[in-house]
Amino acid sequence: MNSLITTIVIFLFVFAHNCQAQDKSNLIVHVQDIKTISGEIRIGLYDSETNWLERTFKSESIEVISDTCQVVFTDIPKGEYAISLYQDENSNGKLDMTMGIIPKEKFAASNQAPARFGPPKWKNAKFNINKNEQEITIKL
Repeated sequence: MNSLITTIVIFLFVFAHNCQAQDKSNLIVHVQDIKTISGEIRIGLYDSETNWLERTFKSESIEVISDTCQVVFTDIPKGEYAISLYQDENSNGKLDMTMGIIPKEKFAASNQAPARFGPPKWKNAKFNINKNEQEITIKL
């Protein structure tokens, strides 16, 4: 009887773990059209409109060594997200600004969301992760 209960518990644990693994995704972000080969690309993945451009869900940075680069975010729950990125050409850890309001360094967002009279809007940048592996491309 104890071995039957142990077998059932192990089965349920493995089944639950497999179900959770299927709800996660890998997101591959391709960055193209990098004009200046210097510094780093800093990428923020946001999981809600409330957090958009304020608090990342996950973030990565990668050294710029060519006109394209790729970053992979792993174990992302399926759902709605948006990406913001910029090229930190001088590697000082921040998006340099002119007069505190105009970016000096190149930046972009998912869906090539435009930045008109302010930063890109969540509604224009958001996308759904609904596959086990998803790829998006952003042009800098």
